[in-house]
Amino acid sequence: MRILLVSPYLPHALVGHGGGTVIYHFCKQLACEHEVLVLCFQRSEEEGFERDLEDSGVKVETVFFRSGNDRGFQRILTLFDRGLRLIYSALSGRPYRSIRYQHRGMERSLRRLIKEWQPDIIDLEFFAMAPYARLIKKMEGEQPRISLTTHEVETLVRTRAVLSAPPGPKQWMAELILRKIHRFESTAVHWADCVFCVSEQDRQVLQSISGASKLHTLPLGVSLDDLPQASLTFEGPPRLLFVGSFDHPPNREAALWIAEELVPYLRRHLPDLICEIAGRNPPTELRLAAAASHGGVVVHGFVDDLIPLYERSWLFTAPLFSGGGIKIKILETLARGMPVLTTPIGLDGIDAEKGKAIVCADDASAFFGKTLELLEDREKLASMGQEGRAYIAASHDWPALAHRFVATVSQS
Repeated sequence: MRILLVSPYLPHALVGHGGGTVIYHFCKQLACEHEVLVLCFQRSEEEGFERDLEDSGVKVETVFFRSGNDRGFQRILTLFDRGLRLIYSALSGRPYRSIRYQHRGMERSLRRLIKEWQPDIIDLEFFAMAPYARLIKKMEGEQPRISLTTHEVETLVRTRAVLSAPPGPKQWMAELILRKIHRFESTAVHWADCVFCVSEQDRQVLQSISGASKLHTLPLGVSLDDLPQASLTFEGPPRLLFVGSFDHPPNREAALWIAEELVPYLRRHLPDLICEIAGRNPPTELRLAAAASHGGVVVHGFVDDLIPLYERSWLFTAPLFSGGGIKIKILETLARGMPVLTTPIGLDGIDAEKGKAIVCADDASAFFGKTLELLEDREKLASMGQEGRAYIAASHDWPALAHRFVATVSQS
């Protein structure tokens, strides 16, 4: 079967964020049994990175996309382009993200590939790419099956933002954004033949706002073969670990809370405790908090090889108080056999039994006590690590998920 996957990101091993990582491994898994072609945007700093997928038998075609890392005159053009799209978003009532990825080069490439390559399935990754489904539907001739993989339902994320915003201008702005996202997602879900949500909660929310009946729950996967199991020797001082792309606001919020609140509390009880934080584009305020921690917080930025960090860490802490969708870093951490402490939002789409593979703290106050409690129980930490890897093997390993994807789209 021929599968054309359309993505806003070039999937490669060093992409540095959960969505791109998922698409990368998903394409590689699909290519084990099918012909796969990825059509995606490529930033200037990613030149040559398409070879990661091509070496796995995946065909790749890219469309140039302006990046925040552009320099000189190109940066001026990028800022001008984004400004125009922001204005259009405000005037049209459409979310900026869906307008940001509206691109004539992508439209031309998509039309040509449908005619020349004749895919059986076209999978659009993220709601931002959903408008291309309407383009496909308008084409003459036999239509391929169109699926939309949502990754997250932003209506749920924005609803949480409204509920947590203080009364006044911030809440009004949050409500305005929510209405715009709600209107877009409840309409866009009808453009595809088959829609995948990464959690049952996302599916229920999307169904309630759209009335659509073609919604399916398909968890995101991780590649166990690429994630060696951590040894959990608990040598040296107690070490916490947090990993995440800081382009994502919930990750910035979590890392700052760890550096400014959690670590100072824990070091009053465990003076030699160290928390290591890794991820692309760490904000300045996080680096300043680390500098003021007297060695309690170490910020690495993007790390190519995470194995050493996992090998010397005792516990992965993910105090996520906003956001939505499955957290890939939590899935990858469980797959590595590393114990995880997170919040209810961090558990979105993860059905591992609480207290065994993963521990949940309901709020910030509970997070303090549970972190300290776990660090003082090495036997519990080791047991959690074993349970986590077993859970991933049973529920999130890619081969079974890729098979379910193809079967569901084919039957829709």
